Amino acid sequence: MSIIPGNNEIVFFLGAGASVAAGVPETFGMVDSFKERISSQPGNLHALNKIVDILKRNDEHGKVDIELLLETIERLDNRDKDILLKFFNITNYVLEGYVDKKPLKEELKDFIKESGIVEGSKIRYLEPLLGFIAENRPLDVFSVNYDVCIEQFCNVYKKEYVDGFDIGWNPKLFERTDVDIRLFKLHGSVMWYRTDRGDYVKLPIRSHNAETRLITGEKAESLILYPMRKWEYAEPLLELLIDLKRKLEKAKFVFVIGYSFRDEHIRRIFWDSSRKNKELVVFLISPNSDEIYSNRLRDYEIPGISHAFSSNFEYEKFDAAAPSELARRVICLPYKFENMFPLLKNHFLKKLKEGLVRESDLLNRENKGEIVEWWSCLKPFAECEYMGKFNEILSRVDWNEFSKNRELALEVSFIATLNCLSHQNIVEAEGWFKKFMDCFNIYRVENIRVETRSQPESIYLGFTLTESSYVGAYQSIGTIQRLYEISKLKVLLFDENKNQKIEEIRYKIEQFYNYLLLWKVGGVLLTDYIGFRELKYSRLIEELKKEYEKYKTQYSQEQHTKVNKILKEIETEELRGIFGGSVLTVELVS
Repeated sequence: MSIIPGNNEIVFFLGAGASVAAGVPETFGMVDSFKERISSQPGNLHALNKIVDILKRNDEHGKVDIELLLETIERLDNRDKDILLKFFNITNYVLEGYVDKKPLKEELKDFIKESGIVEGSKIRYLEPLLGFIAENRPLDVFSVNYDVCIEQFCNVYKKEYVDGFDIGWNPKLFERTDVDIRLFKLHGSVMWYRTDRGDYVKLPIRSHNAETRLITGEKAESLILYPMRKWEYAEPLLELLIDLKRKLEKAKFVFVIGYSFRDEHIRRIFWDSSRKNKELVVFLISPNSDEIYSNRLRDYEIPGISHAFSSNFEYEKFDAAAPSELARRVICLPYKFENMFPLLKNHFLKKLKEGLVRESDLLNRENKGEIVEWWSCLKPFAECEYMGKFNEILSRVDWNEFSKNRELALEVSFIATLNCLSHQNIVEAEGWFKKFMDCFNIYRVENIRVETRSQPESIYLGFTLTESSYVGAYQSIGTIQRLYEISKLKVLLFDENKNQKIEEIRYKIEQFYNYLLLWKVGGVLLTDYIGFRELKYSRLIEELKKEYEKYKTQYSQEQHTKVNKILKEIETEELRGIFGGSVLTVELVS
């Protein structure tokens, strides 16, 4: 049993979704790819189509992934050994009679192995790992994938790794601290083999077959834990599970990438480790992260603790769910890994650490009897999308008081709105959007003034924060620019699968930002103003020219008011054109 030195606070845990960008098909897509591979084998293809059709009819979503397919094929192949079938009188086997040169099970195993061979040119998306290695060397990476993405990454970027093998299995290698990555492959690898004598060897050869023969004459089979074999004894894999538990009990942050937690033994390792390690926070990165968290991580079942009356008034047992230790300690990031990986270290992790430091400081001060302002934690937790912690802090905040801090409340409510839209929480998004609009409505065109100097004549546009507080366009542009950058980042995270609502909000904020740029120096020359508004507002500009000439000839407060009224009408219409009737609705007061 290996005892791994070091106290790194970061652990990476890779599932199938972490390898999609390298060209390894995701588990559902692999089924279609396998069909194409055996398209020239009529017997195997016919059998495969029948199996897939039956599995689809019995799946809630009508989907079949490669692991379920292989598990089914292995069970069918060993049907004579299945004791349950002895209790049924089955006379018709739907796959009877299919013949091909190579059994379907062996074809599928070879296909899975072949899919795990990755070209070095396809792993550039993993480049952000270099930043993590620089600060957390050696970096601990656990993987349930059979592919060689991490091995190729180390080859391309000249990084040294250990995976427990030299010529044979040697777990003492994990005790080394002079390497860049310690790679723990929990379900085996396309390069690992078990010989028919029970030895474990690593063969970095480009073989597309699940079985090979050594120079000694021994037969060796890929050491890969297919679904039916996940509890089969294999020394390296059992030791690696223990290593996972030990690392999770010490780490602060674990990045789970593209993994669905369908393996119950791994799910329980995470639960048990988080019970001992109260500081552990999990980043769950997957387009389906919210569903995975809700269905497989947040709660665990307690069998038979509850009872209910059945229709015939007899007691009936059923399983109840209780919050797991990971409840509210998981940050769900519903994005493609390759899109958000460049932001993981210097945005999401950085903001999380900032929020945790602030929270710890405030808690210490509160324990000393001091009055603390919990709202200062809201922004960093919102920025890293730690919504469990965000909502916990929010429960301690009086929003009406907090919203008096207009700029910060504006940013927090804006980020919360986009987060809820990212996670498809439409009702919550509407509530946060209302809070955002309450803050955003400080930008009302209420203060436009014209100043006539000897030369030049300038127009100044201003907004009122309250009846007695004033902010100009120059003062506002920094806040609006931050909102624009936040919304632009969100759009980039979604890539081609855009969230339409977020895209619309980003576009409106961008328009308003560009609008403010016209006024950023505080004033606009009248001649310039007429130039960029004349084409769109020709009638109002003509009125402005006439009234302004009267204003210049003989100043009066009445004439000044007339000029301002025309200017306010033009700018109100301009802002209505940006916001009115779409995502944002801004009440413009004239």
